[in-house]
Amino acid sequence: MSSSAYMISHCDDDFLEQAIASVIERVDELVFVDGAYRWVAPLLARSGMDPERSGQKTHDILASFGSKIRYFQGLWDDELHKRSFGYSQCQGDMIIRIDSDEIFDFDDNAYEAFLRSDHGVGEMEFPLLLTPHSQRLQSGLRATPRQCAVFKSSYFHSPLDHCAWLWLVLTPEERERLGAVEQRCLYPEPVIRTAHLTALRTPRTAVNRARFYTLQYFRSTGEFDWTYDQTAVNQPEDKIPQIFNLMSADEYSSYLEGHEIVSGFPPMDGFHIASVRTWSSDVQAQVLAAETLRRQSVDALLDFSRHPRVVVSGTSSMINITTLLKGGATSIEIETAAPLESGGGQLYFLLNTTKAQTDSNITPAFFAVDGTKTVVTFDRVIDTAPVLEAVLIFHPVTKAPLKKTCITGLRVLK
Repeated sequence: MSSSAYMISHCDDDFLEQAIASVIERVDELVFVDGAYRWVAPLLARSGMDPERSGQKTHDILASFGSKIRYFQGLWDDELHKRSFGYSQCQGDMIIRIDSDEIFDFDDNAYEAFLRSDHGVGEMEFPLLLTPHSQRLQSGLRATPRQCAVFKSSYFHSPLDHCAWLWLVLTPEERERLGAVEQRCLYPEPVIRTAHLTALRTPRTAVNRARFYTLQYFRSTGEFDWTYDQTAVNQPEDKIPQIFNLMSADEYSSYLEGHEIVSGFPPMDGFHIASVRTWSSDVQAQVLAAETLRRQSVDALLDFSRHPRVVVSGTSSMINITTLLKGGATSIEIETAAPLESGGGQLYFLLNTTKAQTDSNITPAFFAVDGTKTVVTFDRVIDTAPVLEAVLIFHPVTKAPLKKTCITGLRVLK
Protein backbone atom coordinates (compact mmCIF):
# COMPACT_ATOMS: atom_id res chain seq x y z
CA MET A 1 0.00 0.00 0.00
CA SER A 2 1.50 3.36 -1.04
CA SER A 3 1.45 6.13 1.54
CA SER A 4 1.53 9.92 1.71
CA ALA A 5 1.48 12.59 4.39
CA TYR A 6 0.45 16.20 4.13
CA MET A 7 1.19 19.19 6.32
CA ILE A 8 -0.20 22.71 6.14
CA SER A 9 1.93 25.45 7.68
CA HIS A 10 3.06 29.06 7.48
CA CYS A 11 5.92 30.54 9.50
CA ASP A 12 5.61 27.77 12.09
CA ASP A 13 9.05 26.22 12.46
CA ASP A 14 9.55 25.65 16.21
CA PHE A 15 8.99 21.88 15.90
CA LEU A 16 8.87 21.51 12.14
CA GLU A 17 12.01 19.40 11.80
CA GLN A 18 10.95 17.02 14.59
CA ALA A 19 7.42 16.72 13.20
CA ILE A 20 8.57 15.82 9.69
CA ALA A 21 11.21 13.43 10.99
CA SER A 22 8.56 11.56 13.00
CA VAL A 23 6.62 10.59 9.86
CA ILE A 24 8.90 10.85 6.83
CA GLU A 25 10.25 7.27 6.99
CA ARG A 26 6.68 5.92 7.04
CA VAL A 27 5.59 7.52 3.77
CA ASP A 28 6.59 7.70 0.12
CA GLU A 29 6.08 11.49 0.04
CA LEU A 30 5.18 14.44 2.24
CA VAL A 31 3.11 17.22 0.68
CA PHE A 32 3.94 20.55 2.34
CA VAL A 33 1.38 23.32 1.76
CA ASP A 34 2.76 26.77 2.59
CA GLY A 35 1.03 30.13 2.76
CA ALA A 36 -1.53 32.11 4.73
CA TYR A 37 -5.25 32.70 4.35
CA ARG A 38 -6.41 35.51 2.09
CA TRP A 39 -8.26 37.36 4.84
CA VAL A 40 -5.12 37.74 6.97
CA ALA A 41 -2.63 38.31 4.12
CA PRO A 42 -2.75 42.16 4.15
CA LEU A 43 -1.88 42.22 7.85
CA LEU A 44 1.04 39.82 7.38
CA ALA A 45 2.39 41.91 4.50
CA ARG A 46 2.28 45.01 6.72
CA SER A 47 4.34 43.07 9.28
CA GLY A 48 7.02 42.34 6.70
CA MET A 49 6.02 38.69 6.25
CA ASP A 50 5.46 37.04 2.88
CA PRO A 51 1.85 35.74 3.04
CA GLU A 52 2.56 33.07 0.43
CA ARG A 53 5.84 31.70 1.76
CA SER A 54 7.40 30.85 5.11
CA GLY A 55 10.81 32.17 6.14
CA GLN A 56 14.18 30.74 5.23
CA LYS A 57 14.40 28.48 8.28
CA THR A 58 11.37 26.53 7.06
CA HIS A 59 12.89 26.09 3.61
CA ASP A 60 16.21 24.96 5.02
CA ILE A 61 14.41 22.31 7.07
CA LEU A 62 12.41 21.12 4.06
CA ALA A 63 15.53 20.92 1.91
CA SER A 64 17.24 18.72 4.51
CA PHE A 65 14.67 15.97 3.86
CA GLY A 66 15.38 15.82 0.13
CA SER A 67 13.14 14.63 -2.65
CA LYS A 68 10.40 13.14 -0.46
CA ILE A 69 9.08 16.65 0.15
CA ARG A 70 6.67 18.03 -2.46
CA TYR A 71 6.25 21.76 -1.87
CA PHE A 72 3.30 24.02 -2.75
CA GLN A 73 2.69 27.64 -1.82
CA GLY A 74 -0.03 30.23 -2.28
CA LEU A 75 -2.88 32.06 -0.61
CA TRP A 76 -5.83 30.03 0.63
CA ASP A 77 -9.46 30.96 1.16
CA ASP A 78 -9.63 29.20 4.53
CA GLU A 79 -8.39 26.11 6.35
CA LEU A 80 -10.80 23.81 4.49
CA HIS A 81 -9.40 25.05 1.17
CA LYS A 82 -5.80 24.56 2.28
CA ARG A 83 -6.31 21.13 3.84
CA SER A 84 -8.36 19.88 0.91
CA PHE A 85 -5.63 20.96 -1.48
CA GLY A 86 -2.96 19.19 0.58
CA TYR A 87 -5.02 16.01 0.69
CA SER A 88 -5.78 16.18 -3.05
CA GLN A 89 -2.05 16.31 -3.90
CA CYS A 90 -1.32 13.11 -1.97
CA GLN A 91 -0.78 10.18 -4.31
CA GLY A 92 -0.84 7.40 -1.73
CA ASP A 93 -3.52 4.85 -0.93
CA MET A 94 -3.13 5.85 2.70
CA ILE A 95 -2.84 9.51 3.76
CA ILE A 96 -1.52 10.87 7.07
CA ARG A 97 -2.43 14.33 8.34
CA ILE A 98 0.27 15.83 10.53
CA ASP A 99 0.67 19.41 11.77
CA SER A 100 3.92 21.23 12.41
CA ASP A 101 3.42 21.24 16.21
CA GLU A 102 3.02 17.46 16.48
CA ILE A 103 5.56 14.66 16.92
CA PHE A 104 4.21 11.22 16.03
CA ASP A 105 5.10 8.09 17.99
CA PHE A 106 3.72 5.14 16.00
CA ASP A 107 2.34 2.01 17.63
CA ASP A 108 3.74 -0.42 15.06
CA ASN A 109 1.41 -3.31 15.89
CA ALA A 110 -1.76 -1.20 15.95
CA TYR A 111 -0.73 0.69 12.82
CA GLU A 112 -0.14 -2.49 10.81
CA ALA A 113 -3.41 -3.96 12.08
CA PHE A 114 -5.27 -0.85 10.93
CA LEU A 115 -3.72 -1.10 7.46
CA ARG A 116 -4.94 -4.70 7.19
CA SER A 117 -8.40 -3.87 8.51
CA ASP A 118 -11.53 -2.84 6.62
CA HIS A 119 -11.69 0.48 8.53
CA GLY A 120 -11.02 3.72 6.69
CA VAL A 121 -9.90 6.10 9.46
CA GLY A 122 -7.25 5.71 12.16
CA GLU A 123 -6.90 7.83 15.29
CA MET A 124 -4.04 9.13 17.36
CA GLU A 125 -3.84 9.76 21.09
CA PHE A 126 -3.72 13.53 21.24
CA PRO A 127 -2.77 14.96 24.65
CA LEU A 128 -2.58 18.75 24.95
CA LEU A 129 0.75 18.91 26.75
CA LEU A 130 1.23 21.46 29.52
CA THR A 131 4.62 20.03 30.45
CA PRO A 132 6.57 17.01 29.14
CA HIS A 133 4.79 14.89 31.76
CA SER A 134 1.28 16.38 32.00
CA GLN A 135 -1.74 17.18 29.87
CA ARG A 136 -4.98 19.14 30.18
CA LEU A 137 -8.19 17.07 30.46
CA GLN A 138 -11.81 18.05 30.95
CA SER A 139 -13.08 17.60 34.48
CA GLY A 140 -14.46 14.11 34.99
CA LEU A 141 -12.46 12.59 32.12
CA ARG A 142 -9.41 10.41 32.57
CA ALA A 143 -8.73 9.12 29.05
CA THR A 144 -6.46 11.07 26.70
CA PRO A 145 -8.44 12.62 23.80
CA ARG A 146 -8.11 11.19 20.32
CA GLN A 147 -8.10 12.85 16.91
CA CYS A 148 -8.18 11.30 13.45
CA ALA A 149 -4.88 11.28 11.60
CA VAL A 150 -4.78 8.44 9.06
CA PHE A 151 -7.13 8.06 6.10
CA LYS A 152 -7.49 5.39 3.43
CA SER A 153 -8.12 7.38 0.28
CA SER A 154 -10.56 4.84 -1.17
CA TYR A 155 -13.07 5.71 1.56
CA PHE A 156 -13.42 9.37 0.54
CA HIS A 157 -15.13 10.72 -2.57
CA SER A 158 -13.78 14.24 -2.15
CA PRO A 159 -10.67 15.71 -0.45
CA LEU A 160 -13.01 17.91 1.58
CA ASP A 161 -14.67 14.87 3.17
CA HIS A 162 -11.74 14.02 5.44
CA CYS A 163 -11.94 17.47 7.08
CA ALA A 164 -15.17 16.44 8.81
CA TRP A 165 -13.07 14.09 10.97
CA LEU A 166 -10.66 16.82 12.14
CA TRP A 167 -10.72 19.30 15.02
CA LEU A 168 -10.80 22.63 13.20
CA VAL A 169 -11.53 26.21 14.21
CA LEU A 170 -14.16 27.18 11.63
CA THR A 171 -16.79 29.82 11.07
CA PRO A 172 -20.41 28.56 11.06
CA GLU A 173 -20.47 28.91 7.27
CA GLU A 174 -17.33 26.83 6.89
CA ARG A 175 -18.71 24.17 9.24
CA GLU A 176 -21.86 23.85 7.13
CA ARG A 177 -19.77 22.75 4.15
CA LEU A 178 -18.79 19.54 5.92
CA GLY A 179 -20.86 16.38 5.89
CA ALA A 180 -21.44 13.87 8.64
CA VAL A 181 -18.94 11.18 9.59
CA GLU A 182 -19.66 7.44 9.60
CA GLN A 183 -18.38 6.05 12.88
CA ARG A 184 -18.23 2.52 11.48
CA CYS A 185 -15.23 3.67 9.38
CA LEU A 186 -13.22 4.39 12.54
CA TYR A 187 -10.63 1.89 13.73
CA PRO A 188 -11.35 1.19 17.44
CA GLU A 189 -7.81 1.60 18.82
CA PRO A 190 -5.38 4.51 18.42
CA VAL A 191 -2.55 3.76 16.01
CA ILE A 192 -0.29 6.73 16.89
CA ARG A 193 0.61 8.56 20.10
CA THR A 194 1.18 12.22 19.45
CA ALA A 195 3.17 14.76 21.41
CA HIS A 196 0.97 17.81 20.79
CA LEU A 197 3.31 20.72 21.48
CA THR A 198 1.14 23.72 20.67
CA ALA A 199 1.18 25.01 24.28
CA LEU A 200 4.99 24.68 24.37
CA ARG A 201 5.65 27.02 21.45
CA THR A 202 8.12 29.85 21.74
CA PRO A 203 6.57 33.35 21.73
CA ARG A 204 7.84 33.92 18.17
CA THR A 205 5.56 31.30 16.63
CA ALA A 206 2.92 31.58 19.36
CA VAL A 207 2.27 35.17 18.22
CA ASN A 208 1.56 33.86 14.71
CA ARG A 209 -0.88 31.35 16.17
CA ALA A 210 -2.52 33.98 18.38
CA ARG A 211 -2.92 36.28 15.37
CA PHE A 212 -4.84 33.57 13.52
CA TYR A 213 -7.06 32.55 16.44
CA THR A 214 -7.97 36.08 17.54
CA LEU A 215 -8.85 37.19 14.02
CA GLN A 216 -10.63 33.92 13.24
CA TYR A 217 -12.73 34.39 16.37
CA PHE A 218 -13.50 37.91 15.21
CA ARG A 219 -14.53 36.58 11.80
CA SER A 220 -16.84 34.08 13.49
CA THR A 221 -18.45 36.34 16.11
CA GLY A 222 -17.73 39.98 15.25
CA GLU A 223 -16.40 40.38 18.83
CA PHE A 224 -13.00 41.82 19.59
CA ASP A 225 -10.88 42.89 22.58
CA TRP A 226 -11.40 46.59 22.06
CA THR A 227 -13.91 48.94 20.46
CA TYR A 228 -13.68 49.42 16.73
CA ASP A 229 -15.71 51.20 14.06
CA GLN A 230 -18.51 48.82 13.02
CA THR A 231 -19.99 50.93 10.24
CA ALA A 232 -21.24 49.74 6.88
CA VAL A 233 -19.50 46.43 6.31
CA ASN A 234 -21.26 43.09 6.02
CA GLN A 235 -18.51 40.46 6.13
CA PRO A 236 -16.34 40.05 9.25
CA GLU A 237 -13.14 39.90 7.20
CA ASP A 238 -14.05 43.32 5.76
CA LYS A 239 -13.91 44.69 9.32
CA ILE A 240 -10.42 43.42 10.04
CA PRO A 241 -8.62 46.45 8.56
CA GLN A 242 -10.65 48.70 10.87
CA ILE A 243 -9.06 47.06 13.90
CA PHE A 244 -5.75 48.54 12.86
CA ASN A 245 -6.96 52.10 13.02
CA LEU A 246 -5.78 51.87 16.63
CA MET A 247 -2.40 50.26 16.04
CA SER A 248 -0.06 49.11 13.31
CA ALA A 249 0.45 45.47 12.38
CA ASP A 250 3.77 45.39 14.25
CA GLU A 251 2.13 46.90 17.33
CA TYR A 252 -0.57 44.23 17.13
CA SER A 253 2.12 41.54 17.16
CA SER A 254 3.57 43.17 20.27
CA TYR A 255 0.11 43.37 21.84
CA LEU A 256 -0.34 39.62 21.21
CA GLU A 257 2.72 38.86 23.35
CA GLY A 258 0.35 39.48 26.26
CA HIS A 259 -2.27 37.05 24.95
CA GLU A 260 -2.92 33.83 26.86
CA ILE A 261 -1.76 31.82 23.85
CA VAL A 262 1.69 33.41 24.12
CA SER A 263 2.35 34.32 27.76
CA GLY A 264 -0.33 32.29 29.50
CA PHE A 265 -1.52 28.75 29.26
CA PRO A 266 -4.64 27.05 27.87
CA PRO A 267 -7.87 28.04 29.68
CA MET A 268 -8.25 25.74 32.68
CA ASP A 269 -11.69 26.43 34.19
CA GLY A 270 -13.41 23.05 34.22
CA PHE A 271 -10.19 21.18 33.43
CA HIS A 272 -7.65 19.24 35.42
CA ILE A 273 -4.09 18.07 34.91
CA ALA A 274 -3.38 14.43 34.18
CA SER A 275 -0.21 12.51 33.51
CA VAL A 276 0.76 11.22 30.07
CA ARG A 277 2.08 7.79 29.23
CA THR A 278 5.81 7.50 28.71
CA TRP A 279 6.97 8.34 25.21
CA SER A 280 9.72 6.59 23.33
CA SER A 281 13.07 7.90 24.55
CA ASP A 282 13.61 9.93 21.37
CA VAL A 283 10.22 11.66 21.56
CA GLN A 284 10.60 12.26 25.29
CA ALA A 285 13.94 13.99 24.75
CA GLN A 286 12.42 16.24 22.09
CA VAL A 287 9.50 17.22 24.32
CA LEU A 288 11.87 18.07 27.19
CA ALA A 289 13.95 20.23 24.84
CA ALA A 290 10.80 22.02 23.62
CA GLU A 291 9.73 22.84 27.17
CA THR A 292 13.18 24.18 28.07
CA LEU A 293 13.28 26.41 24.99
CA ARG A 294 9.81 27.75 25.68
CA ARG A 295 10.68 28.66 29.28
CA GLN A 296 13.81 30.51 28.18
CA SER A 297 11.88 32.37 25.48
CA VAL A 298 8.99 33.33 27.76
CA ASP A 299 11.41 34.58 30.41
CA ALA A 300 13.13 36.71 27.76
CA LEU A 301 9.83 38.59 27.26
CA LEU A 302 10.22 40.02 30.77
CA ASP A 303 13.02 42.28 29.53
CA PHE A 304 10.62 45.05 28.57
CA SER A 305 13.39 47.65 28.55
CA ARG A 306 14.80 46.02 25.42
CA HIS A 307 11.49 44.85 23.98
CA PRO A 308 8.53 47.05 25.05
CA ARG A 309 5.06 45.53 24.89
CA VAL A 310 2.04 47.38 23.52
CA VAL A 311 -0.98 47.40 25.84
CA VAL A 312 -4.46 48.78 25.16
CA SER A 313 -6.28 50.77 27.82
CA GLY A 314 -8.89 48.67 29.60
CA THR A 315 -7.80 45.33 28.17
CA SER A 316 -5.69 42.56 29.65
CA SER A 317 -2.03 41.85 29.12
CA MET A 318 -0.57 38.68 30.59
CA ILE A 319 2.91 38.70 32.10
CA ASN A 320 4.29 35.23 32.72
CA ILE A 321 6.15 35.51 36.03
CA THR A 322 6.64 31.79 36.70
CA THR A 323 10.40 32.14 37.18
CA LEU A 324 9.95 35.17 39.44
CA LEU A 325 7.33 33.41 41.55
CA LYS A 326 9.50 30.33 41.97
CA GLY A 327 12.27 32.71 42.99
CA GLY A 328 10.09 33.93 45.85
CA ALA A 329 8.92 37.30 44.47
CA THR A 330 5.86 38.83 46.12
CA SER A 331 6.19 42.38 44.79
CA ILE A 332 7.12 43.75 41.38
CA GLU A 333 7.15 47.13 39.69
CA ILE A 334 5.78 47.63 36.17
CA GLU A 335 6.85 50.71 34.24
CA THR A 336 4.82 52.12 31.36
CA ALA A 337 5.77 54.67 28.72
CA ALA A 338 2.85 56.94 29.65
CA PRO A 339 1.27 57.68 33.04
CA LEU A 340 -1.71 55.52 33.95
CA GLU A 341 -4.98 56.61 35.45
CA SER A 342 -5.37 53.28 37.21
CA GLY A 343 -4.37 49.65 37.04
CA GLY A 344 -5.68 46.35 38.27
CA GLY A 345 -5.57 42.62 37.73
CA GLN A 346 -4.89 39.34 39.44
CA LEU A 347 -2.42 36.51 39.68
CA TYR A 348 -3.50 33.32 37.91
CA PHE A 349 -1.50 30.18 38.48
CA LEU A 350 -1.51 26.60 37.27
CA LEU A 351 -0.94 23.92 39.90
CA ASN A 352 0.41 20.43 39.34
CA THR A 353 -2.70 18.74 40.65
CA THR A 354 -5.33 16.29 39.44
CA LYS A 355 -8.08 18.51 40.85
CA ALA A 356 -10.13 20.69 38.53
CA GLN A 357 -8.46 24.04 37.87
CA THR A 358 -11.00 26.66 38.96
CA ASP A 359 -11.13 30.19 40.31
CA SER A 360 -9.35 28.88 43.41
CA ASN A 361 -6.19 29.21 41.31
CA ILE A 362 -6.62 32.98 41.26
CA THR A 363 -5.11 35.09 44.02
CA PRO A 364 -5.66 38.83 44.44
CA ALA A 365 -2.93 41.21 43.36
CA PHE A 366 -2.83 44.77 44.70
CA PHE A 367 -1.93 47.55 42.27
CA ALA A 368 -0.62 50.96 43.36
CA VAL A 369 -0.32 53.34 40.40
CA ASP A 370 1.97 56.36 40.60
CA GLY A 371 2.37 57.93 37.17
CA THR A 372 4.38 55.57 35.00
CA LYS A 373 5.17 53.20 37.89
CA THR A 374 2.76 50.50 39.06
CA VAL A 375 3.72 48.47 42.12
CA VAL A 376 2.04 45.07 42.29
CA THR A 377 2.02 43.02 45.49
CA PHE A 378 0.52 39.59 46.08
CA ASP A 379 0.59 36.86 48.67
CA ARG A 380 3.13 34.09 48.34
CA VAL A 381 1.43 31.16 46.64
CA ILE A 382 1.56 28.26 49.09
CA ASP A 383 0.07 24.94 48.05
CA THR A 384 0.89 21.31 48.47
CA ALA A 385 1.08 21.00 44.67
CA PRO A 386 3.96 22.73 42.87
CA VAL A 387 3.21 25.77 40.72
CA LEU A 388 3.68 24.93 37.04
CA GLU A 389 2.89 28.37 35.62
CA ALA A 390 2.09 31.78 37.09
CA VAL A 391 0.66 34.64 35.05
CA LEU A 392 0.04 38.19 36.21
CA ILE A 393 -3.03 39.56 34.43
CA PHE A 394 -2.53 43.32 34.10
CA HIS A 395 -5.37 45.74 33.26
CA PRO A 396 -3.84 49.20 32.64
CA VAL A 397 -6.11 52.21 32.16
CA THR A 398 -4.44 55.14 30.43
CA LYS A 399 -5.37 58.76 30.88
CA ALA A 400 -7.80 59.90 28.17
CA PRO A 401 -7.59 60.43 25.26
CA LEU A 402 -4.63 58.02 25.13
CA LYS A 403 -5.83 54.56 24.07
CA LYS A 404 -2.60 52.59 24.26
CA THR A 405 0.87 52.68 25.74
CA CYS A 406 3.78 50.28 26.28
CA ILE A 407 5.17 48.35 29.18
CA THR A 408 8.81 49.43 29.21
CA GLY A 409 10.19 47.87 32.37
CA LEU A 410 9.68 45.27 35.08
CA ARG A 411 11.70 44.65 38.22
CA VAL A 412 11.36 42.61 41.39
CA LEU A 413 11.11 44.68 44.56
CA LYS A 414 12.93 43.42 47.62
